[in-house]
Amino acid sequence: MTRLRKFTQPLPYGNARRIPPGMNSSRVEIHDDHLLIRFDGITGVAAMRRALVVPYSTIASAGVEKPHWPGVLDVRTGTHLPGRLAMGTFKGWTSGERRLLDLHRNTTQALKLKLDGHPEYDEVELDIPAAGEVVQAVAHHRPRSTRSPPAKE
Repeated sequence: MTRLRKFTQPLPYGNARRIPPGMNSSRVEIHDDHLLIRFDGITGVAAMRRALVVPYSTIASAGVEKPHWPGVLDVRTGTHLPGRLAMGTFKGWTSGERRLLDLHRNTTQALKLKLDGHPEYDEVELDIPAAGEVVQAVAHHRPRSTRSPPAKE
């Protein structure tokens, strides 16, 4: 068994690792072929969703960035208090980009996954405590064909 940091816990199945967040927020489970994003407790109700599977092959880029809050006119399924809380699915008014968000008032850095070819979303932004570890896992697990952009001619 691999050595895990103190903020991760082994799961009873497979080689998955759980990164536990604070109470009633989203959590990310790292599996061999996908990320599993779970929304527990009040977060699941506010986001109107319980889980999302993101295959590594659909992740175009992953990083830890300043959160991009949705606009007031963005169409949503979930909960939105501008500048304070954004949980659920948001669709850009002009861009049509589909985003899954879990952002809170004091969020300064968020995990941002840009997706390409995912059937439901174009982007995922989550306020989780171990976002850097998820970025490293994505870099390690992504297929070689998606690790670097193609060379320009």
